[in-house]
Amino acid sequence: MAVLAAATMFAGMQAGPALGMPEAAGQPSDCIPVNDSCVYLSQITENTPIYIVDGPGGEVQGYDDFSQYVQVLRSYGVAISSNGQSLSVSGGGYPTYPPEVDPTYPPEVDPTYPPEPEEQTYPTGEEETTYPPEEEEPTYPTGEEETTYPPEEEEGPYYSFARVAQSAEMSDFVSFFDQSNYSGPSFSVGVGGPHDLAAVQHPNGGTWSRRISSFIASGGSPTKPGVVLCAKFNCSKAGWVRTFKNGTEMSLAPQGGLPAAPFNNAARGVIVLK
Repeated sequence: MAVLAAATMFAGMQAGPALGMPEAAGQPSDCIPVNDSCVYLSQITENTPIYIVDGPGGEVQGYDDFSQYVQVLRSYGVAISSNGQSLSVSGGGYPTYPPEVDPTYPPEVDPTYPPEPEEQTYPTGEEETTYPPEEEEPTYPTGEEETTYPPEEEEGPYYSFARVAQSAEMSDFVSFFDQSNYSGPSFSVGVGGPHDLAAVQHPNGGTWSRRISSFIASGGSPTKPGVVLCAKFNCSKAGWVRTFKNGTEMSLAPQGGLPAAPFNNAARGVIVLK
């Protein structure tokens, strides 16, 4: 599992858009168009084979053909793989925010370290008898090169939330929350997947399986798919697969009088696209 961890972030943010579908001519707002028919939110269960994509203009389209759904994702330039049965994206994920740091770090050091040097013996004769020899003064190249030596060490593998959010090469990540208003326990994950939420520990006990109620997808082109929620841990075609655009702030809880949203507290797997 890519690095994942629980944290509390974005508390107090306003709720995002409701999960209702854009209302097309002759279609109710809780209907997902699939071919020439309509699939209602209330009809979708964990085992419903429907694959849904947000279009660049916010329109929502469903597919009942898994291979067609994969081709639609690829038409947006998304590097996604499929074996005909499930989805995957290469990538190990980015550090979570804030990172979990081992409280014993830096590790305890044996007070007897380094060991006391053994008594040394030196050759006799005409050789220099000053031991150990004096260290030579290091010499460095001259010219236009930077003359500060030794070079400054690069920072370690942990990054602050603000820094990563501002970094162009590490901006594609999604933060998931267990409450509908982007508050409460949360975790963040970078490009890659699918990630099995049953393997991610929730800070209040249990796992994150079927406990995502809202999310914020950061970075990436706003016209391209950015995050995938799946009913199955491996994002297989045996259950629903819901794809949202980059930059989406989404509350999955039912709002505005709509029936219970089938995606709220229902995802077992997630993928972050690039």
